[in-house]
Amino acid sequence: GGGAGAWSSGASGASSGGGIIRLITAGTLDVKGSVDASGGNSAVQTYSGSGAGGSIYINAGVLTSSNNLGTIVSTGGSVASATTGTGGAGGMVRIYTTSGTHTGSISTSVAGGVSAAGNGAAGNITESTCASPNSTSGYCTAY
Repeated sequence: GGGAGAWSSGASGASSGGGIIRLITAGTLDVKGSVDASGGNSAVQTYSGSGAGGSIYINAGVLTSSNNLGTIVSTGGSVASATTGTGGAGGMVRIYTTSGTHTGSISTSVAGGVSAAGNGAAGNITESTCASPNSTSGYCTAY
């Protein structure tokens, strides 16, 4: 995700974007904690925005959370008590599984960041089953 800018000559403290996370396995991906590419929050209250959520790309045979505590998030950063800085936009999450199988509970979020001056737009989540996994690697190469 993109970092935020300061839109006034006297402003500083803009936040970093969420970056990129790629997780690829032909086997089972067990998410027991957090996969997080969220944008940074802005502590500066005037004329600085927050970072946008990044990109998360998951390509797995099976996606699971054996402890039911898995989270996949790429939210936009927020601004504390801002009157002019805006929240960052949510990021992008793409999940491809070769089996279409999911077990356990995994929560996802690509919400935009919050600010009194304006909330960031929500990102998007796409989840698909790969119709024809690669015969050598086992993971999806054609979407």
